[in-house]
Amino acid sequence: MAVFCLFLGGIFKVAAQENASFCGTHYTESDVAFISAHMSGTYRNFSQRMSLSGGTIEIPVQIHVVCPSNAPESCFPQAVIDNALAVLNAYYANVPMHFYECADRNYIYNTPGVIYKNNLSEFTLCSPHDVAKVVNIYFVDKIFPNPPNTSIPLGYAPPSPSVGADRIFIARRTITDEIVQYPDPAGLRRL
Repeated sequence: MAVFCLFLGGIFKVAAQENASFCGTHYTESDVAFISAHMSGTYRNFSQRMSLSGGTIEIPVQIHVVCPSNAPESCFPQAVIDNALAVLNAYYANVPMHFYECADRNYIYNTPGVIYKNNLSEFTLCSPHDVAKVVNIYFVDKIFPNPPNTSIPLGYAPPSPSVGADRIFIARRTITDEIVQYPDPAGLRRL
């Protein structure tokens, strides 16, 4: 999960810099302790997983597309989502890790986005849709700041999973309704 978050930060770094926004994950000391404990268990099992998988670690992801209306054009563009997954796999091909969609994409209509730094908003949006033991990626229209005068992230990942679900959030628009222009696949591979 942490490795995946670092990758997404790299993909969307250019877009965040252009829009004066940022990736919004912040860690407390207890979050760092949780991640350290989780990672030590992950590395301990690495060789066992490598031998079972035939050399490539398969990581399931569930993609959730959050749309502000019932109109399909209000949703995050499929081409951008497809590209993000393809580039992710290109970056991690040498590790060797492979991220794959474990089920059909889940579309959530009539939901404008998620309120950043508000666990209740995230819980209300995600709890009916989270899939356990996979990375849940939520492509939302906007991420709203809380309090309203703070900087607005274009994406974030909660530092510790809620109710066993790993989550990542990526925004399509800035708070001022500007559509974020994510880099093309060729540009991403040069970063």
